Amino acid sequence: MMTYNLEEGKPIQQVPLEIEATTEDSIKYIIKISNADNKLTLSTSYKKGLISKEYFSSYDLSKLLENQHFTFKSINEYFVFFKAILDNNKQLGLENKIKKVDNVLNLEIPANFGIFKEIKFEIKEKELSEKDRQNNLMEIMNKVYLENEELKKKMNELQIENEKMKNKLQETQKELEEKGKKQIERIKNLFKDSAIVKNDEKKMINDWIDPYNEKNITSELLFRTSVDGDRANTFHTKCNGKGATITFVKTTAGKRVGGFTMIPWASSGSYKADPDSFIFSLDTYQKFV
Repeated sequence: MMTYNLEEGKPIQQVPLEIEATTEDSIKYIIKISNADNKLTLSTSYKKGLISKEYFSSYDLSKLLENQHFTFKSINEYFVFFKAILDNNKQLGLENKIKKVDNVLNLEIPANFGIFKEIKFEIKEKELSEKDRQNNLMEIMNKVYLENEELKKKMNELQIENEKMKNKLQETQKELEEKGKKQIERIKNLFKDSAIVKNDEKKMINDWIDPYNEKNITSELLFRTSVDGDRANTFHTKCNGKGATITFVKTTAGKRVGGFTMIPWASSGSYKADPDSFIFSLDTYQKFV
């Protein structure tokens, strides 16, 4: 049901309407509809890239009534009736459609009044004057210029950002190289007093103890049998309470083995558990957890 108010003889000031209509290929048009000078006018435009088109049509009351089943005394009356239809369609969720034929947009608006099923309008492509064409061209050129300026600005920003990243990468690479050199030097100095461990085995042992190079381990010789003898009390005097230790052994048969523990040596007379400990063979390059 639709209700609208009319006061005969009193001019009605109507705010222009804007409706949305969609073509079969999903192109949306915003159509402006207004009543002025006893005419109903419909206008819209289409812009995509450098393509710009304007559409405009004007109807007087007699033209509007050709295919209608109602009687209206003025454009204002028709406008109020038409607005009521649009409001009703909006509440019902009915969509307006456009069928494009050559340079004409055929607007179809649902209107369910018995045999009166829809309102149709033709909105024709506007023939632009030379001045309008120049203005449109200037507008397009200005848009392209502004977009180009914006693109140059973004490219400059990206170039600055790229330089920052490049410098950061160089700094990081330099830091990694410096860190790598320090690691190589540190590993080279591991177990430097040992007559059992070979230089090319030091990295392997370092990786066994510190696989992620987070601890940056260093070593200090605590006990050597060839210098300190083989007495247990001498061993414990020199090694007790010193933190994590690694022991290398060369047997009388020439086999090289060893063990690592995180728990300090002590003379408590009891055993302690260490989940991080392991033994190894240098001759076979094997670690046994």
